[in-house]
Amino acid sequence: MRFIHFADSHIGSWDSVPKLQELGIASLEKVCEEAASQKVDFVIIAGDLFDKPFVGFDLIGRTIDALMKLKYAKIPIYLICGSHDVSVLGESVVDLLEKAEIVVNVDKTKNLGESTKNINTQTNNSGIFTNDAKTQANIIGIGGKRRGLDKFLFGNSIEHPNSYAIFVFHNLVSEILGQEFPFIEGITLNQLPQKFDYYAASHIHIRKIVDFNSRGYGVVVYPGPLFPTNIDELRKLESGSYVIVSTSENKGKFASQVEVCEIKLKGVFEIKAKVELDINAQINNQTKDLKDKIVILTLKGKTNGKQIEIKEYVRALESFEPYCILINNKIEDSDIIKIDYQQSGECVEEIERRAIEEIAKTEIHQQMCADFGFNQLEILKTLMNNLNLEKQDGETNAAFEARVVNIFKTIIKAKNEKSLFDKIGESQQKIV
Repeated sequence: MRFIHFADSHIGSWDSVPKLQELGIASLEKVCEEAASQKVDFVIIAGDLFDKPFVGFDLIGRTIDALMKLKYAKIPIYLICGSHDVSVLGESVVDLLEKAEIVVNVDKTKNLGESTKNINTQTNNSGIFTNDAKTQANIIGIGGKRRGLDKFLFGNSIEHPNSYAIFVFHNLVSEILGQEFPFIEGITLNQLPQKFDYYAASHIHIRKIVDFNSRGYGVVVYPGPLFPTNIDELRKLESGSYVIVSTSENKGKFASQVEVCEIKLKGVFEIKAKVELDINAQINNQTKDLKDKIVILTLKGKTNGKQIEIKEYVRALESFEPYCILINNKIEDSDIIKIDYQQSGECVEEIERRAIEEIAKTEIHQQMCADFGFNQLEILKTLMNNLNLEKQDGETNAAFEARVVNIFKTIIKAKNEKSLFDKIGESQQKIV
């Protein structure tokens, strides 16, 4: 038996850098072509197929075209939703793919919403597994839920079938990645159901394969993102990746051989420059063959009040005909630097991330955390991700406004801060 496992394609990311957004969807098309060419038995997508619950129609269309190649080749696609795939109201493009019978959602908790009281009775039944007709492999998963709610669904007993069994999940396992990502709350190994042969993991954008057979688990695999979703990932990974898994059986015991496959669509080259020195000279000393490559210009140091003209350096690099240019701004006093972000190539996600980091350092944010009793930035990130909405065809202004307000209220209520609005009111009165 052979199957492909990939995750975190985040179709629709890099929306401010169209050339990189193109590489994201091209990576999905590439892996689907490879699956059809290799004639694998099935494909597993372990969450975050999309970067947001609803993306542009052109991206949805190309996603469908890519997945349909597998359907025409009679290669089933089994998936779960990731935390990016589903809105706070439970809406997702993945639902449309499932209803069109393009994919099979193996998340058997998807209809439970955020309630976990019936999870034990739901999962104590071997009938919940999705059985692959050709290979008889049994597959089940738990989708990634916003605010990490999926962690409450782990640790419940799931009866292991006699055939090769795959558990699909979208979360961080502390024993594997806890030290590398200490600020991300995940699950422990013992919260995963035991005795599965393969654990198709995702959510953390890193390539990692760990064999836990000695502890009663099979191999746990993080295949990495299908395409890097930010500058740091481009620097570290350079390309997207997926895995091809080949299985063997000996006296009723299964073994999994995992091969990591990279999707190298464009080369990545980083140029590092200190702003205290002649930036043009530093760029000229580091430039090689940049044609058709993703070029990252990393600026570090202190300006001491000097204005940095980013556009000038971008124009200099453009003469080498790169695929695109990204600015990795690590200048310490960047608050006094004037940068044309659209010209510099820095994506919206990077700008937002950096802005949030700056807010976190301010006294007013620290005071708000003390007044309200929880981290305001956590809500800010959730709101920004979920309220990036567009008015739908035929939707009235009143209906659109009501939908936005409903999403906002849902997010706030999910924080279990019953007195949040009272606290905000009290804060405003103090200011007045």
